[in-house]
Amino acid sequence: MLISILIFYGPVIGGVISKLMRNSEKRIYIMSQTISHIGTIHVKDRKIYVDLLDILKAKAKKGIEVSLILKDPDNLNISDEKRNRYLELLDDLAIAGVKIFFCWHMHMKIVILDNVAIVGSANLTLTGLRGLGEVALVIEDKKTVDSLVRAHESLRRRNHEVCLLCDRREKKLCGYYSL
Repeated sequence: MLISILIFYGPVIGGVISKLMRNSEKRIYIMSQTISHIGTIHVKDRKIYVDLLDILKAKAKKGIEVSLILKDPDNLNISDEKRNRYLELLDDLAIAGVKIFFCWHMHMKIVILDNVAIVGSANLTLTGLRGLGEVALVIEDKKTVDSLVRAHESLRRRNHEVCLLCDRREKKLCGYYSL
């Protein structure tokens, strides 16, 4: 049975993601261009502090599978200083047990939390989750979520059709990030 909910407005999306993330017991899979500390987002008259990175680290330490596929930092249009800070942030996640993979072309915004997937336009950054022009679809349909899980797993193994078309695959520039 297909169950989907359309949500608008970055802060609402961030609130839904953080609530589902806190309640995850099995897996957290994220495919996103980047990820960062979020901070305080406003939902109507409420202020909600969301630090997705703290949630991810805590879940990984509890033994929940946490896996991120992010755009390769060398393909982000950021300064060397920002890139170094970003890599330090990723180091902290890796130390906590979060599995991190890079994909040169990653631009998707997909979050899979146990048996629910959220597909939308918002980056998992403060700017993205404060944005007014964002939209996301919350999907609870098992077949659809399973399909997104398979896509995540094949990207991790670098055998997804996107990977097979990428010239960087042969150079082994994408893949697992480790310290």
